[in-house]
Amino acid sequence: MSSKRFLLQLSSISFCTVMLSLLLSYWPIEQELIDVSQLSIIFFTVFSVVIFLLAKRSVDSPDKFAFNNIIILSVGAKMIVSLSFLLIYKKLVNPLSHYFVVPFLIIYIVYTIFETYFMTILSNPKKKNK
Repeated sequence: MSSKRFLLQLSSISFCTVMLSLLLSYWPIEQELIDVSQLSIIFFTVFSVVIFLLAKRSVDSPDKFAFNNIIILSVGAKMIVSLSFLLIYKKLVNPLSHYFVVPFLIIYIVYTIFETYFMTILSNPKKKNK
């Protein structure tokens, strides 16, 4: 997967999730749900770029386990950083309800599906140059 293709697809996913977040602002829901949504989108967009760059570099590495190490790093880091994100958000904002986790989890799932998609393409040697 080329960097251009990755950025185009990431931009599309980010645009769709931002639009969904903005549409939610028209519903009578708590502002903190919208805030956590937008922060989550920023977080997962940056995380996806970092993982893509590391994975793309590791595919061409002479170390045959480099790509697998990136996958393990990605999963572990995403879990730890996501949990930290939620705990810090709860501590700083002190939301009225626990529903702030719902938009975070939805966005987490969307970006995890995208990450799995681009990692699968990067791992396929037949499609490296596309």
